Amino acid sequence: MSRKTGIDQVRAMGVCLFNEARYFESHEAFEDVWRLSTGADRALYQGLVQACAGLLKHQQGRRAGARTLLAKSLANLARAGGHGWPELDLAGLVAQLTTTAQSLDQDTTCSSPRISLSTSR
Repeated sequence: MSRKTGIDQVRAMGVCLFNEARYFESHEAFEDVWRLSTGADRALYQGLVQACAGLLKHQQGRRAGARTLLAKSLANLARAGGHGWPELDLAGLVAQLTTTAQSLDQDTTCSSPRISLSTSR
């Protein structure tokens, strides 16, 4: 198996776990890719790892930790322009994470963020 195929499989697993709100497991998958990445890809995967950690803290009712990690995630995802995962709807994910962070600040509820991938790119 090539390195790219392995990364694609780990990313797919991370997306599936994220979309099932299994943030700890998704964190582990994206962390494996983050360790191998460089440049804008590194910021992207670090942002995904931090998003998972923040959402896990949110599930646990740890609002302060969730806010901090989601803010770090959004900062890294903003730096990830030009990343090497063109199928990822980064703008959509950022919008959802922003809504989640705002709901923490306003003590309201919102739906769980989901990662969307395009197959047409």
